[in-house]
Amino acid sequence: SAWDNAIELTAFENYWSNKEMPKTSFKGLYDDKFFYFLYDVVDEDIVLVDKPSIGEEDQAVGSDRIEIFMRNKDLNKDYYSLELDAKARIFDSKATFDKRYGIDREWDWPKGQLELKSTFTDNGYIVEGRISMSSLKELDLFDGDILYAGLYRGNYNSNEGEKPSIEWISWVKPEKLSFHIPSSFGVLKFVK
Repeated sequence: SAWDNAIELTAFENYWSNKEMPKTSFKGLYDDKFFYFLYDVVDEDIVLVDKPSIGEEDQAVGSDRIEIFMRNKDLNKDYYSLELDAKARIFDSKATFDKRYGIDREWDWPKGQLELKSTFTDNGYIVEGRISMSSLKELDLFDGDILYAGLYRGNYNSNEGEKPSIEWISWVKPEKLSFHIPSSFGVLKFVK
């Protein structure tokens, strides 16, 4: 019932297409121990990779998913990404905005500090989770009452007999088609 009183963000768009996107909503709450989040997405065509041979993280990246990226206010520090698919599989990584260092795909969110579940609905799926406040502080991501975050969605479309195509959906319009740049992040302010 706590979600009923949470502010709902629904201004998610594909800024690189005139096509109307299916609804994406995000809610966040917190207490002394956790940052809680809930994505509710409309998706009439859920694409899920089911190839255990490639590993859970690669399956998540190839599937319909929501994403949360988090960074420090200092753009020279690492930023962290959580890509979470409709089956609650996780691709987590860290990177720097200086592309010379690339994305560290082997990095994992601190053990036991992230919990996730997903639910299929009549018109899409819900992904909800909680991240410990201690891990946000340990990774130097929580700045007083501010979390610099990118909220995104990778929406795959089945193409009969062809590779699925993807639409990139964001709550902030970045300066170019990339979520791995500072301008794709917004501010989540934690208020009592």
